[in-house]
Amino acid sequence: MGKRKQAKGNVPMRLLLVVSRSDYFWSHRASLARWARRAGFEVHVAARQVTNVERFARVGLHFHPVDLPRGMRRPLAQLVAVGRLAALYRQLRPDIVHHLSVQAIVVGGLAARLARLPCVVHGFTGLGALGTLGASRTSYHLAWRLLKWAWASHHFAIFQNRNDLADCVSRGIGDGKHAAVIRSSGVDVRRFYPSPPDGDPIVLLAGRLIWPKGVAEFVEAARRVKARFPTARFVVVGTPDPDNGCACSAEWLAHQHRTGVIEWWGHRDDMASVYQEAAVVALPSWYGEGVPKVLLEAAASGRPLVATGHRGCREVVLPGRTGYRVPPRRPDQLADAIERLLEDAELRERMGRQARALAVSQFNDRLVARKTIDVYFRCLETSRQRSTFSGGTRSTARDVAESFPGALEPFDLHTLDEAA
Repeated sequence: MGKRKQAKGNVPMRLLLVVSRSDYFWSHRASLARWARRAGFEVHVAARQVTNVERFARVGLHFHPVDLPRGMRRPLAQLVAVGRLAALYRQLRPDIVHHLSVQAIVVGGLAARLARLPCVVHGFTGLGALGTLGASRTSYHLAWRLLKWAWASHHFAIFQNRNDLADCVSRGIGDGKHAAVIRSSGVDVRRFYPSPPDGDPIVLLAGRLIWPKGVAEFVEAARRVKARFPTARFVVVGTPDPDNGCACSAEWLAHQHRTGVIEWWGHRDDMASVYQEAAVVALPSWYGEGVPKVLLEAAASGRPLVATGHRGCREVVLPGRTGYRVPPRRPDQLADAIERLLEDAELRERMGRQARALAVSQFNDRLVARKTIDVYFRCLETSRQRSTFSGGTRSTARDVAESFPGALEPFDLHTLDEAA
């Protein structure tokens, strides 16, 4: 990109979102980019390319292919990625960089320190293996050490739940002054909306198919529930993550499908319609979740939820109101909770209504985007004097807010629900 051209008036502020994969951006952060553009930012995305690049240009975004290596056990690949990101930062000269995921924070944080970026926001979308029950001690300690190295005193952080914030602060990573808790990446409550299901009841598990998501527990619960509810269908949507050491075996999933315990539907692009086919959505996860997207989408779709009380899940599953919580790795209690919902249609409907209301009032993507952009403004205000870059008269946070008064204006939550 090099040197910017001077525009009339102020130069738009440049926001760079760094994510692991481009498909993750479209599923989790496209809404944030859309609202950031409306607030006056020039939005760039750096990620591993796994989707059509032209899609970014069509919606006014700038894409930069960057390969962030998975895991913490490839030090040479990590160093190469740090160097490439630092070069991109120096070339692009972003006003704000927002790293999304632990891997992006580690690699991007080190690169940001090398490039001496003045405004850096670390988005903890869950702690992954760091918040997973039974995680390897070697990976655990190495990841925490790398996170600490990637941190600088002027960096800001956004956490999706207070457990992750407390874990990081207790290890000297971040502080309350430069941190915010914004629960989830948000959900599009217009795209995901309630519609009554037809046919035999479907119990759905969707997401990345890795063992810590509770896939084996879901299959075992299916065996137990089918003894009492033989017409119930247990559906798994998603594919194994080949880059993850905890990935479920495709052969094992296919076997469970062949024997009729579950139906494995694989990857689906039409998740809104998939949720509308389900009667119950389950996620018996013991993974280091932020706030699981699947629970948000299911809640917005008016579906009762069954999940563990593990970090992140409990943000959405309010016992007796939006669903039931069960202990991790307890398929017997998971089966009991599912059975309670399957035998009472009125209970399912009542919990589904409350789940929808929660999604609209606390997790809708516009609200999450507003809170996130507020953090950008805080970061800009506190780091303006630290900027090492020059060239053009840059917009300040106040300039952007005044230039785009409608972008972050208060809105009526009831309007969102009626629009669906």
